[in-house]
Amino acid sequence: ALFREIVNRGHAIGLHTNSHVYGSIYSSDEAFFLDLETISRRVEAVVGFAPKIMRFAGGSSNTVSAKYSRGIMTRLVDKVHERGYRYYDWNCSTGDGGNVTTEQEIENVKAAAGGKGPLYLLAHDTKPQTLEAMKTIIPYLLSLGYSFEPITESTPEYRHSVAN
Repeated sequence: ALFREIVNRGHAIGLHTNSHVYGSIYSSDEAFFLDLETISRRVEAVVGFAPKIMRFAGGSSNTVSAKYSRGIMTRLVDKVHERGYRYYDWNCSTGDGGNVTTEQEIENVKAAAGGKGPLYLLAHDTKPQTLEAMKTIIPYLLSLGYSFEPITESTPEYRHSVAN
């Protein structure tokens, strides 16, 4: 029901992973796509379509994947495009992938914001401190002239340099 409400409000649904277990999803190209197709089917069953926008676990620049399959990210960035997906990395992060406070998240965004061009912000909605930080981050970014738009299949991709 929440996914349907997200779509009905004009927001985007992007795919990430079904398991988020790096040792599994990055063990082989086939394992990655099995995981991606699993989450795609789950989302499609709820919202009626399979999104073609995605973010790699750890981003396309992750190096932990080399522990499981050397060169996998180099292969996957091309293969996801061949299968019609567009992937997005980030140029700004709250830092909530680690243990940070609400105040640190706000400062992380303030330090990165204000540059030219779009801001691709990495934040996790499962972190209570991030939800609290957004009460400050969103008005701050709006005050700098940023707007918030859903990622669509025509949104220019923002990509990190692949390191594996």
